[in-house]
Parts: sequence; structure tokens; C-alpha cells
Amino acid sequence: MPFGPTNVFWTGVVPCTAAALAMWACCHWLVRSTAAWSLSVACGLVVGMVGQNVRVGWPTAVEKLLHPHVAIDWLPWLVLVAALIGVLAAYAPRSWQRWLLALACVFTVAVPLRLLASNVSAMTRWTSGEKLAILAFWSAAFAVWWLTLALGRLNRQPLVRGGLLMVVALGIAVTVAASSAITLGELGGIAAATLLGAIAAASALGKVADGPSNAAGPLAVMLGGVILLGYSYGLTATNAVLLGTSVAAAAGWLPTGWPRHAIWQMAWRTALTLLPLAIAVASAVSNALADPYS
Repeated sequence: MPFGPTNVFWTGVVPCTAAALAMWACCHWLVRSTAAWSLSVACGLVVGMVGQNVRVGWPTAVEKLLHPHVAIDWLPWLVLVAALIGVLAAYAPRSWQRWLLALACVFTVAVPLRLLASNVSAMTRWTSGEKLAILAFWSAAFAVWWLTLALGRLNRQPLVRGGLLMVVALGIAVTVAASSAITLGELGGIAAATLLGAIAAASALGKVADGPSNAAGPLAVMLGGVILLGYSYGLTATNAVLLGTSVAAAAGWLPTGWPRHAIWQMAWRTALTLLPLAIAVASAVSNALADPYS
């Protein structure tokens, strides 16, 4: 499908607007900041993924949402469950937090299991031992992404972390599209547009708070899911690791002992984010140009 204004509208403008409106509604109804971010980001992501299918037709979009078959069709529901866990954590009493943590841990196993189980082409070429090892690796990866994004609030600088994560989402879009399929790459664009809408609305309303850390679950599921699906369909393991590293470095927790000054911490985070991202993008694009029919 050629990429044109219609694609930009459904995968860019629509999720950006949906996230911004959701953030405004949450602030208007005095929803707690942590819950508002989860709901806003989840709304933008889900609306964007539905809009991606609306280009083909509303019946197709509704059918894919209500009756998911392939792996990509399950992503909206997985994002919504992650957002629900975030909302519950925002309002649940302290005594419930350990149970919600356990639920999140179980969910980090369920996400790659669901995505891999729906990918028949990948599952059939792996042995049983390889399937268990791959499931363990990706479960650990989702857990690390979720945890480090949530702990990123300890480093403050929410706008810096949010902006870098937008850049990473765009980098994921380019890398995955060049490595496998444009449809998967568009999901990275949807994530970037959603972050833009949520951050812009939160900034205008004075509700930036901890920024993307408040939506760690939905963001980890979405960005990690795109990397996982890309790996299943042609993204190299090296580029998958590079992209995953960029996600963690962009908005996750980093040691604060060195460097001590805020401006140097920002520069250090930017370097750790952009270096692996640039390598992954350059590698995927160069390979695609060298072999355009792969």
C-alpha cells in the first residue's frame, strides 16, 4: 500500500488527536496523573491501530478488532490490558500493589506468548526448546522495558524522556518497515504520534508530571510488540537488540551518580539513545537498498 496523505491522517493525525483529547478529558474529570497518562496513551494507540485498518474499510477494521486472528490484531487488546493495570495501580491501596506487580509479571509472559502463538510462520520453524528459550527471552525483555520505563521518573526530565521516546518510535518505524513490512512499521509511527498528542496536551494543561513513566505498561507493550513482530518477520536480532536498548535508554531509568549536572545527564541519555538507534536504522535501510526485493 503506497504511503500518502491518507496514511498520514489515519496513522498520524488520528492517534495524536485521540491521545490529546483523552488527556484533556482525564484532566477535566480530575483523573489521577498516572491513570490519565495510561488512558491517554492507550486511547491514542488503539484508535491509531483501528484507523490503520479503516483505510481498507470499516467492516474490516471492526472485524479485526472484535475477532483478532494474526498477531498484529491482538496488540490493541494487549495495550488496553496494560493500561488497565496502570489505572488499577494508580487507585489501588498500598496493600494491593504487590498483587498488581505479580499481575504485571504474569502479563509480561502472556504478551510474547500471545504474539508468538498467533505467528504461525515463526512458530513452525522453531523447535520446542527454541520456543521456550525465545519466550523466556522476550518475557524478560518486556518486563525490563516496563520496569525501566516506570522507574524513569526517578531521573525526572519528563519532556526530554518523552521527546527521545518519540524519536525512538520513529526510528523503530523506519527500521521495521525497511526490514519486514510497512504495515508493522506504521505501528511505530502511531506510537510516535500518540506520544506527541499526550505530551502536547499534558504540557498545555500543566499535567506533565512523570511523563511517559506513567504510561510505562502500554508503551512497553506497543514498542516491544512492534520489535517482536518485526523480529518474527525479518528484523535481525542485532537490530532488535539495538532498538530495545534505545527504548530503555530514551525514557527509562539511568544511574544518576555520573554525570551529575542535569545538562550532562540529558546529553548522556541522548547519546545512549541515538547511537544504537542510528546504527539500527542505517543497517536496515542499507540492506533494503542493497536488496530491494528481499
